[in-house]
Amino acid sequence: MSAAQTAQLMDGTGLAHRIIEEAAAKAAEMSRRGGTSPCLATVLVGEDPASVTYVRMKRARCAKAGIQSRHIALPATTTTAELIDTLAGLSGDPDVHGILLLSWSLGPWPGACGLSSRSRFGPVGRRSGRMGGDAERERWKLRPGVGVGPLQFGVSPAEVARALSVPGPQVQVGGPYAQEDFQDGVKAFYDVGELACVALDAVTGPQVFLSGFPLAGSDPEQGQQFLLDHAAEHGNCMLYTSDDSLSLADLGVLLRSQQVGAARLTRPLFVKEEWLDSECFRDQLPLEGASG
Repeated sequence: MSAAQTAQLMDGTGLAHRIIEEAAAKAAEMSRRGGTSPCLATVLVGEDPASVTYVRMKRARCAKAGIQSRHIALPATTTTAELIDTLAGLSGDPDVHGILLLSWSLGPWPGACGLSSRSRFGPVGRRSGRMGGDAERERWKLRPGVGVGPLQFGVSPAEVARALSVPGPQVQVGGPYAQEDFQDGVKAFYDVGELACVALDAVTGPQVFLSGFPLAGSDPEQGQQFLLDHAAEHGNCMLYTSDDSLSLADLGVLLRSQQVGAARLTRPLFVKEEWLDSECFRDQLPLEGASG
């Protein structure tokens, strides 16, 4: 989607149902022709919360589409050699048709160590985990339609500073939304002097969980897939903004990506409902820019 195009609202439930129906039909045809049901193997290294949630939702989607799933959980101490052995076994199993690997900081990709990056039937997918730090960062609670953490939509800049227990912002950026940057990775945006949006840094900002998934500092592809799955399961209204960021409009959650060193990580924005309901405001998002 180009920057000149407007944001698009989508019916998450309807779209998900159509995709699952199409996948189920293809799975049934594969079973009829080959005498075996398609099977997705998931390999999870460690217990990263985002990855655990991602795998759980993937397996649930498989079940709805008539696709078998096989899960292998490996400890965080797993070596690259041990992981290669596991993937090699799955790759050589005729009953496995795809492999999804979720791991973090396990050294070089197995393809560089003598294991083909393709199974017998399709690619070995990989998703990285998050950059650490959740144990050290503050956790905020999402209150859809109300605010996030100690911040409530509609309050003044002075009230935002008081809620954050600081004398004021570190930087007053200004601009069309009177942007204010606070310490600890928090940015505030205003509509006629009232708080309308809060953005949290991927690494230094507070953490916010949605159905067990950490919205800050996760893999962007994994985060976007989580929002799609969440919309399908809960009937949320999805919104793609002009920079291809995805939002659950009825929850006021907009998930973008932020460059952190050589990686890109998820960076959540929490937006008041009126801004996502208004085509005028939607077309002006994502405020300070997607790259953060």
